[in-house]
Amino acid sequence: MDDAVRRNRAAWETAAGKYVREHDDLLRAAPTVVHLQSGHGLDDVALVEAGARTVIGVDYSAVTTGAANRRAAALGLGRRRAPDPGRPELLR
Repeated sequence: MDDAVRRNRAAWETAAGKYVREHDDLLRAAPTVVHLQSGHGLDDVALVEAGARTVIGVDYSAVTTGAANRRAAALGLGRRRAPDPGRPELLR
């Protein structure tokens, strides 16, 4: 590995460590998280497991919000019905 690649890798590893520490510190405070484009909800579940008190998953697709709601129900997590993506006025 040449010196430029080694320095680049070291910079990325430093940045990644900072990101992980900040993420862990934030979740220790048990925040409410709004997750835009949450899709199928897998990341939402991971955020709850990592310490978020509440995760509000938002997605435009009725297919993905349906999948997320089913996943939350199967895991015994509370859920709220998502607004109908066909009615954008509900998203305001």
